Amino acid sequence: MKKAKVVATVAPGIYKLEDRSFRVVAHVGNSRLGQRRKEKRFGIGAAIREMKRWQANTRAALSREGLRVRRDTLSADIPRYMTVMKCRLSCPDRREDEINAWVSRFGERRRDSIEGEELRQQIVSWEAEGLAASTINHRLSALSQLFEVLDGKKAYNPVRDVSRLKEPNPKPDGKSPETIQKVFTALESRVTTWNRGRKTLARLKVIALTGMRHSQVMRLEPDHVFVDHDPPYVMVVDPGKDGEPHAKPLTPDGVEAFKMFVREGAWGTFSQASVYKSWKLACKQADVPFFNPYKLRHSYATALRAQGMDLADVQELMGHKSAKTTQRYAMVAPKKRAAAAELLHEAWHPTAAQSADKTKASRTGTE
Repeated sequence: MKKAKVVATVAPGIYKLEDRSFRVVAHVGNSRLGQRRKEKRFGIGAAIREMKRWQANTRAALSREGLRVRRDTLSADIPRYMTVMKCRLSCPDRREDEINAWVSRFGERRRDSIEGEELRQQIVSWEAEGLAASTINHRLSALSQLFEVLDGKKAYNPVRDVSRLKEPNPKPDGKSPETIQKVFTALESRVTTWNRGRKTLARLKVIALTGMRHSQVMRLEPDHVFVDHDPPYVMVVDPGKDGEPHAKPLTPDGVEAFKMFVREGAWGTFSQASVYKSWKLACKQADVPFFNPYKLRHSYATALRAQGMDLADVQELMGHKSAKTTQRYAMVAPKKRAAAAELLHEAWHPTAAQSADKTKASRTGTE
């Protein structure tokens, strides 16, 4: 087919052809240094504004493509990323699981070829499988961080074009002290029977009685623990998750848990999978429906609120940077609510309240 001859230049890159149609060219870069260009034919009577709009949009798209530095495949780059993460994170196993979730679909793809729309399609697929919004968001964060760590914050990153899923408001998921103690009794029985697992038992007791994260327990050092101090406490020097360093007072049970922790030499990193397995087996032996051992931390905070502790104090003991994180325990404060109900009753029945005070005073001999 004979190429139509240009009869006029309407505007830079816009040419009128002898058949009265138009050829529009958009390009970026220097022809000697790898110019990128695209062309499009517009029919008779096409508006100049429409052609210029296409030209500008195409130039912008070509410029963005130019920012994509050619990279290796995702599978090839994950080990490099995890090498950095293992230096930054005390518990990199979860991050490795999150980034590896993308391998089945994008593992053999060059990273510079991955598009935001493809990520959205994968999210829809995970939602259909029933994955929680928080799980999907963690996977997105891991992929985004891989691009930033290996390429820099200003380089191409397809995750920027993807909105995070809205997560449901968290609900209190703590377990009662009675339930937790029942599982610990079973775990202690297993340790005695099999004569192993004492370090795991000590770590779990510390988590339950201090509300520390697993990663915080891994970062503990001997000079962070003050069991002989009055009052005894433990310092969480490196809380992680942008939390604040803080001190946790220890109950008598907490002191005993730390003495066991020191005696068994439970310092340093440990396998969370092993902790999970031991706790699961103890739940089964105790005939308690299994719950994740991480909920021991939530149970600690829930118990504090149940005893009437102020939300600000719970926030400090948990090391939360934001009060919104602590807010999940706000609805669990029965003692404070009972006290409020009693005050309301007194407001409606002041005479009865005064009589009760007199009776109490006469019993204690203070009247």
